[in-house]
Order: sequence, then C-alpha cells, then structure tokens
Amino acid sequence: MSFLRARRLPALAVVLAAAALAVPGVAHAAPADRIQLEASDVLVPTSSTATGIAVRLRNDSDTDVLLTGVKVVIDATGLAGVATVADARPTFGGDCDTAGPRTTCTYDTLNVSIIDAYPAFLDLKAAPGAVAGATGTYAVTVEAAGLSRAATGEVTVAEAVNLVAGPEITLAGDAGSTLALSPTVRNAGSRVVRGAVLSSSSGSRSASYRPQYSNCVYTDVEFYCVFDRELAAGKQYAPAAPVSVRLGADAPAPSTFDTYAEWQTPDDAADSMAAIRRRGGKPGTGPALQLVEKASAARRAVPQTEVSAVDNFTHVVVDVTGRNLPDLAAIGTTVRGEAGETVTATIGVKNLGPAVIDAWDRFPSAHVVLPAGTAVAEADRNCVPVDGKAGEYRCLSGGLAVGETATWALKITISGTGRGTITARTETAEDGVYGPDRNAANNTAELLINPPAGTGDATGGGGEGGDTGGEGGGLPVTGVNATLAAGAGVALLLAGATAVVVTRRRRTRYLA
Repeated sequence: MSFLRARRLPALAVVLAAAALAVPGVAHAAPADRIQLEASDVLVPTSSTATGIAVRLRNDSDTDVLLTGVKVVIDATGLAGVATVADARPTFGGDCDTAGPRTTCTYDTLNVSIIDAYPAFLDLKAAPGAVAGATGTYAVTVEAAGLSRAATGEVTVAEAVNLVAGPEITLAGDAGSTLALSPTVRNAGSRVVRGAVLSSSSGSRSASYRPQYSNCVYTDVEFYCVFDRELAAGKQYAPAAPVSVRLGADAPAPSTFDTYAEWQTPDDAADSMAAIRRRGGKPGTGPALQLVEKASAARRAVPQTEVSAVDNFTHVVVDVTGRNLPDLAAIGTTVRGEAGETVTATIGVKNLGPAVIDAWDRFPSAHVVLPAGTAVAEADRNCVPVDGKAGEYRCLSGGLAVGETATWALKITISGTGRGTITARTETAEDGVYGPDRNAANNTAELLINPPAGTGDATGGGGEGGDTGGEGGGLPVTGVNATLAAGAGVALLLAGATAVVVTRRRRTRYLA
C-alpha cells in the first residue's frame, strides 16, 4: 500500500487551484466524462499532529473543464475510532460545512484545469486511544451537472517519529564536472526509526545523477535510496559514500540552482518511490550504499510517519562556475496577402547554445511588435497582449535545449504593408529582468508584411523563416511545462512552473 505525503499537499494544491482559477476564458462546459475523482490513502501519527487530505479531481483531457452545481461529500463514518476530522476547507469560490462525520462542500462553478482541481481539504487527527496499525476508510462523492463520481481512501494510524535533515549544503563546479552530495539526517524523536529513505531531484535540466548503488533507484533527474537500518533516537547519520551529481557540458554558467535532499520513513516515502519507478527509475549496479551508523536487524512491526515534514529537507545550493551562456536567437517571418485577408504569421526563437535554457524559472520568450494597422484575429495560446501596449504580444515557451526551437502562430489581418519586430528574451522570475545572452546581435528579427519585390524575406538570427500564408506550426514546449502549455496557455504555464518552484524550492539564477 502506498501513502500520500498529504501534509505537504494542501499548500501545493491551493497554489495549483489558484493558478487554475486565475486563467480566464479557458474552461469549457464539456466533456465532464474526462474528469476522475481520487481519494488518497494517508497516514496519521499517534501524536496530536494533523494530516491533510486533499480531494482531487483529475482532468484527463487537454482542455480545462467547467463544472456547474458542484457538491462534494466526504463521509468519515468509516473512520470511527481511528481518526477524527479536525478541520475542513474548500478551495477558492466554495463553502464547506461539517455535520457529524459528513463534510459537504459546494460550488456554483468549479474549473477543473489541466493541472486538476482540489475542491476539498480535510485535516485528520488520530482518534483518542487509537493505536498504531489501526485502519479505517472514508468515502468521497462528487455530483455536478453531467458528472457523478465516487471514491474511497484508507487512513492508517502510524507511530509518530521525527527525522530532521542536516544543514544547507553548497556544491560548486564547472559545467561537465561531477559533484558529491552527502546529506545528513538525525532521529530527533524518542522512538527508534526502522529504516529511512533519502531522495532528491536535480532541480535543473543541467544536472543528473550517476547510477551507482544497488539500493538506490535513479532516473536522470531524480533518485531515492532505501536504507534498511534502524536509526537510534538522538543519533545522526550520513551515507557512507556520496551520491554523484553530474553537471552537463551545456549547463549555463555562471549560474546557481537550488534543490533539496529529503529524508522520510519508508511508509511515508512509498508513494513517491512508486512514482519514480513509474517514470522509468532503475536501480544502480554497484554495491549497496550504507549509512555510517550500524543498525540492528529488528523487524518492522507497525507503520511510522513523520510528525513534522518541514524539517525533512536539506537545502542544496549548486553553483555552476565558469562562463557558459545560451544564445537565444529570434526567428522572423514574411507574410503576404490582400488587404483585409487573415493569414498566419509563425515566429519563433532558437537556442543556439552552448548552454541550455532551464525552465524552472527561466523562460524563452518573444516580444512581438506588430506592424502598424495590423490586427490579431487569433493569438497563439501561449501568447498574451502586453498591458498598455497596443499591437504588442508576449509569447512564452518552456525550457530549450541547445538546438531546440519554439514557434508561435499569430493569425493576423493584413491592412497593407508593414514591418514589425520579434525580440528574443530569456525571462526570469523578476519582472523586467532578463537572463544574459551570449550574442545580443541575433536577438531581434523582422515580421514583414507584403515587402516590396527584391527586398527579400525576413529570417532573423535563428536562420529560419520565410513566407507563411496558411496554418503555422504549434509550440513545441519542452521541459517540465510541456503538459501545462499544451492546454491552458501561457498564464497557466507560468502558474504551474511557479507551483513546482514553490513545492520543491528549485530555481536557477544566472549571474552576470
């Protein structure tokens, strides 16, 4: 059985819900048949610490779905003697009421975005006298116009333990080097902790993990290691050898990115370990990695769960030294047509390298200034008008590897002839601040409408372009934001990326 680390989920879910509701004009009344209901299996500690449940409506389509007349009921009758409901909260725009073991949340409308919706949050505490190992179930139903769903979740009482991660770690190296990660953990509780799991995600597409140890499972960008050892109360432990972090030869430099190392009990980590295996994780081929403290072989009896998840993380700062910058070039285009005709202008940007552009908080973009008198009939879903600037648009992509191109299609209505511009920029989390670029000379390209014969077509710094008159290409978004951009557009792309940064504290900062 796998258990969701639900104490951290509600904060992330609120961020995602806010992002979904903040995007105007993208929800549709149908098809509700692509919406599924999920109820999590969770652990509650024997202490007075609360565990959160987030009811999830999963959207399996590629567009947002607007539900009307929504009623969510969580029935905790099956938790009698196991857990009690300490608090119940709706997401934005809803109301929740609890009467006895039943909590009901209602919404006039609820937007289920492509990053899902979380219409109800409950905090659970172990019932008085509940012992570790006790289990119960809760039932969830969701009714809305054209939608009826039901699901159940299991709640297990677990021994309360407290693992505390070690202090911040700073690593440094040039692009192409290998760094050594050695986080520590302390058992700050009064009970022996039977086993521990160390996990991390690289925090940047420029870093990967080298598969080494047989008790660790790796993808390129994440890993976990299972230590089948007891951790004595008050003792501190560390891996007997470091985990190798490889910086790619295309890592931007100088730059800094943040990631984390997390310690969990095996019960708490079960869900995240299964997710890494589903994403293709494979064990290393070398010897097993040991913790330095020798443990007994006592058998695990009942589940254990953390009373405080906030201190399970070690903040890891990676400084990429040297100088290795991306070169984001603008790609222009030429369109031709009669006055009043609507044609498609496909513009873009291309990363000429030698460094990647990471998408955790760096976004390749194009600032488009249309020729005077040109009207946009339909903008690409990842382009938005610039506030207060008539005829100007801002188009965003996910991260770009070296050699990758992002394009955006703008359907424009021609009024005659004209000359516009496309400016390639790497946007940052700070408004108006852009990442450094290796070659500013190719950051601008032209958008030409009916240029005079013999003047040539616009190509721009990316070395691509030419006539367009029919349908343009889509946006090949890469990196973690591909799913987000596919359905909800640039605003949701930004909101989703922000949620990822908030939940894992990962970010990349280019330095001057």
